[in-house]
Amino acid sequence: MKFDHFEKDSIYVVRIYENFTNELVNEINQYLKPLMLDIKNNPQAGLLIDMKHVNFIDSARIGLVCNKLLQLKKQDKRFAFSHINETIKDILKRCGLYKTFTIYSTTSEALRLMKTPGAPPTPSPDLKDQTAAETPPPILNSFMRSRQK
Repeated sequence: MKFDHFEKDSIYVVRIYENFTNELVNEINQYLKPLMLDIKNNPQAGLLIDMKHVNFIDSARIGLVCNKLLQLKKQDKRFAFSHINETIKDILKRCGLYKTFTIYSTTSEALRLMKTPGAPPTPSPDLKDQTAAETPPPILNSFMRSRQK
């Protein structure tokens, strides 16, 4: 199994069990379509991507994640990651996206903090340097413009 999901308190948790590859991106995109519709139709819903078993994601695969983030932001929905490792943190920082995403140390922490609609994201204590970005980083701005065409 490459990924699965469960729902708790209107938060859809997608667990990914291997590194992002071209094949996995296409599969997960198809897998997320009905979940994204459920999230859109539920005013309290949010999406959490559990990366516990993902050791690496390259910058090209971050596009899928940015696309889902933008879809959810347009709908005023919550989106976060849990269990990202240092390699993935470094990739997100290099792409200028680290402060764009809400990142939690564990899935249980994320579920506890995300279940209150409208509550500001509260990252883990070990992620103190992370704050929600007021404006998207240049790479995300460029991505957003390309998707609007």
